[in-house]
Amino acid sequence: MLHYKKTLIYFFIVIFLSSCKFECNTNGVKKNGVSTIESTIKKVGDVIVTNSINITTNTAKLESATLVLDNGERVPDDNVVGLNENIILKLTFDNSTWKKVNNKCNVGAAEKIITSNGGVALNAGDLFKDNIEGFDEVEVIKLNAIVRKEYKSTSYYTVYFRVWDKNGNAEVTGNYKFYLKK
Repeated sequence: MLHYKKTLIYFFIVIFLSSCKFECNTNGVKKNGVSTIESTIKKVGDVIVTNSINITTNTAKLESATLVLDNGERVPDDNVVGLNENIILKLTFDNSTWKKVNNKCNVGAAEKIITSNGGVALNAGDLFKDNIEGFDEVEVIKLNAIVRKEYKSTSYYTVYFRVWDKNGNAEVTGNYKFYLKK
């Protein structure tokens, strides 16, 4: 039987935010004048989780959840990135997570980004709604975000995400925060 190459699902979300001033004020530890969050690489059940990602799964067989940059390096533990720097949420699954119909997986993904002062920077529903044919295999899903302009009076951004099986019950939900370098 032919082995299919791992299917990588890339969906690039670009956040175009307006305004000019940015302040980073949190109760975290200061590193080079920027507030940070606690350094973490942890295991949640059988899932390896980095960058203080909060994650919940039901029947989904998630192997890891991490934040990486375009060059493949992991985002620093403090989740501080530069303006125009791509932040990629990389979710790695056991391919048996997805129920296949006609030998195809049908996956949904949504992302919502909220500023620290409650503004909605992005609210994207089913990012794969146009993929009616499905995928041969789904092992890695990447959801990307880029902050092009700083959002006025925002000290951090919270990204909420959901990935689900359109043919079955598997689902992953979660969130993480990130900060911009001054």
